[in-house]
Amino acid sequence: MKLFFLLLVTFPFYSIGQDAIIHFDIKNATSEKIEFSLLDDYLNQNVLFGETYIYVPIKNGKTDWNYPLSNPTRVTFFYNSEQLESEYRYSFFLSPGDELYFSIDEQNIAAAPIISGRGSENNQPLIQSLHESFINELIATNRNDTLPNNVFQLITNKSKHNQFVLNAYIDQFHPSNEFIENERVYNQYFTLINYEYFKEYYKYKIIEQYTRNLDKWKSISDSLFELNPLNQDKYLNTPGYAAFLSNWVGKMKENVWSSPNLQQNYFASEKEMQEFLLDPENLLKEKIINRHFTGKTAEFLYADLFTIHNNFKNDNLPEIFERFKLRYPNSTYIPYIEPKVNSMLAKRKNELSANTIIISKIDSIQSFDEVLELVKGKTVLLDMWGTWCTACRRELANHAEDIKEYYKNKPLDYLYIANNDESNEEKWRELIPYYKLTGTHILANQQLSKDIMSKVNSSGYPTYIIIKKDGTFELYDRSNGLELDSLFKQIDLILNEE
Repeated sequence: MKLFFLLLVTFPFYSIGQDAIIHFDIKNATSEKIEFSLLDDYLNQNVLFGETYIYVPIKNGKTDWNYPLSNPTRVTFFYNSEQLESEYRYSFFLSPGDELYFSIDEQNIAAAPIISGRGSENNQPLIQSLHESFINELIATNRNDTLPNNVFQLITNKSKHNQFVLNAYIDQFHPSNEFIENERVYNQYFTLINYEYFKEYYKYKIIEQYTRNLDKWKSISDSLFELNPLNQDKYLNTPGYAAFLSNWVGKMKENVWSSPNLQQNYFASEKEMQEFLLDPENLLKEKIINRHFTGKTAEFLYADLFTIHNNFKNDNLPEIFERFKLRYPNSTYIPYIEPKVNSMLAKRKNELSANTIIISKIDSIQSFDEVLELVKGKTVLLDMWGTWCTACRRELANHAEDIKEYYKNKPLDYLYIANNDESNEEKWRELIPYYKLTGTHILANQQLSKDIMSKVNSSGYPTYIIIKKDGTFELYDRSNGLELDSLFKQIDLILNEE
């Protein structure tokens, strides 16, 4: 899901270098904002530890957008309105000191925009075909493929076409040397990156067929990685490369989860295997980074462990940070990471509230009816969660205290039932004070979890259930995630009725 926020016209952070400026003039504009994706600039510390998508307000179709740069990068501009049938996008290659003028007419949005100013030789419309969202097209047009040959050939053909377009562009517009180098590296890795994105997304759509043909899919991957090794410090500033590395580490982590052979490769001893079972997220990613990467590339991927985009499970991150500092004592990432780690360490010192009740005996409660009897006569927000569940912990971190604050001095009680955590009791006990989860806590057995989820007709975690005083209950619809306004509205209606 994209994360958005409204910015002033000037991007609000400091960076050594010069701003690039784009002056926008959208004639007949019906929208009051434009959007930028900074994902191709993921190596930028302010993007890595900030937001990758931003909104910028426009007035009468006009605005000036400043972006601080120390290295050339690529950003993607999006424009939409009620009149457009699809989202308009344009990819800019920006260098420090660029000042571009971009003009287009919303009533004739299909026509090529007019680009002028310093840096315009790197941003003419002809180059746009290289940066269209090709992966979405692949997914849409190859839904029935169970073998990799066809999609691999389509990606290869697109790469060849990209090279033809790039050569023609260079001959016609004489772009900068930085632009030429970046586009060549981009196209060099184009086949690998698009094939891997497609494969890792698509394998969950055709699990049985993919597993049956795993050797064929893997054979192409192996040949592409042999031709295009990932541990390349010199390519880190190439737009999109750093974001792909982050994605690759995450996908490798998932592959290790599902492969006992890979687990043995990364965790050789019994002690290491036990550590993996307790933390299959951060310790595993650290192992993957150390196994496959060195230098600046490893430093970046270590830092990526601490980003909000990447991690809501804080297990072992302070300890990993200590190892990171020993390895990279002068890293420019340290000032960004240290406050996050200090916050984690402070939360570890939280003590259990006197208002917290812990029911840890696994077999003490077997059914939802017993739970309802336990809270009879109270209005209760029940959170079905797990210590292993990223979404659960993200929502606890972001919203648990806000919910408590909103219902301060109001007759709402809190019940947290941990699921699939029979072997994680120590971590469960740690996280209760860590997130300040005042209320009643139950460590569920499989029978209790199954009974509750079947009776409320839910299958995923977290699940939120509002239990009424009379023992009836309502399920909160979190198909769009946890939205506090809608949750509060549902709870308030129940409290006002009782």
